[in-house]
Order: sequence, then C-alpha cells, then structure tokens
Amino acid sequence: MPAMNYHLARQMAKDGLDNLDIDVYQRDRFVRLPNSINAAAGRFVIPLAMKELLYLDGKAIAELAKKPKPENSLIMPTSASEAVEWYAETLAEFEKEQHQQDDLRKRVLDKGWEVPQCIRRMMQLCLYDHNRLEAYRVISQFFSWIKAGPTEIRQVIHAVDRRNPLRDRRKIDEIIDFAAENPWFAGCQNPLLQQFCPAGGCFMAELLKEYEQPPLFANNT
Repeated sequence: MPAMNYHLARQMAKDGLDNLDIDVYQRDRFVRLPNSINAAAGRFVIPLAMKELLYLDGKAIAELAKKPKPENSLIMPTSASEAVEWYAETLAEFEKEQHQQDDLRKRVLDKGWEVPQCIRRMMQLCLYDHNRLEAYRVISQFFSWIKAGPTEIRQVIHAVDRRNPLRDRRKIDEIIDFAAENPWFAGCQNPLLQQFCPAGGCFMAELLKEYEQPPLFANNT
C-alpha cells in the first residue's frame, strides 16, 4: 500500500498538484490515528479537507497540525464509482509493472549486476535543484533493486550529494528509506535517464527488449 500511494502521489504531482511530499511513504507511516500526536515532529496527525490539500503547502499544513482538529471536522470517506474503477485500473497496471521489474531484476542478478551508463553518468554530475531529488530517488531505488543494503545506498547518495549539498538530511533519509523498501529500476523511458542514454542503448535496453519480445524458440536446455 505505501508503494501504491507513492505511485499515485507521483501521478498527482505530475498532473500539477505541486504541494505533495512524495517522499514520506515508508511502511511505518501508516499506523497513526487521526488527532494522535507524532512525538518526533511535535505535530498532530490531522485529517485534511479537499481545499486544504489543494491550496495549502507543507509549511501551512505543519502549522495547522500544531493542534488537533475538532471531532466534527473528521472527514467521512464516500465511495465514487469512477474513483474505484480508476484505482482498480491503476493497481492492475502497477502490479503488471512490478511483475516486469521482478523478472528483469532476476535476469540482471543472474548475469552479475552492473550499473547502467545513464545512472553512472548521473552519479558523476553536480546536480541542482530542478533534478536533484528525482536523481536521488532513481539512484537509490536502482541500488536497492540490485540488492544493495541501506548503508551502501546511503554512502552512494551522500557521495553524490557532496558535490552540491542539499543540506536536508531528513529528505535524503526519507528517499533512501523508501528505496530500501521498494526496489525499482526507473526504466529507459524515464525523462531524467533519457538525457544520459548512450547511443544505441545499453544492456538494460537489451534486457527490456528481450522481455517484451521474447525469442520464438527459447532455449530451455
């Protein structure tokens, strides 16, 4: 469910809802009750009205969360058939992508993992704010995908970050924590990776092609 919510949040952000924090979807974030207090943040977990979600940024919501909402402000969910259908279609597509990821991952690990040139090139750059966080997400999830542990992923990201520090350890930790729980290869169609794709592609492009267009007579011996 956290991975699915992350997937949906990215879709909403892509569609223009720019006040979402998409790096908070770790598994331990989904056990809090409305109006319970988050001791680490010193804020209450409050339900948001639609207008608050649409028009308040993170700082305004944090200010609102300094105190619990009155009992009568709790939002009662209602079912919308269009939303249910859309969610089911999105979940089916996500599960299909997950199956592909699992298959590709097995093929990569069976042959001995390596870092694609697009990701390797991105790790060598001095990244800036317009692409930095997405680059950290892509790199972290790829290293988790090839079964690197959180400590190794953290060392990789901090090495990249040293060239132009973000100076937001919490944000980096959230990205790495999510990646450790959700291994993923962003894919050759990812806009960020496309910028660094070598001419003719690489071994990942070949594996993707092989997955999508398997040989007519596979060698089963």
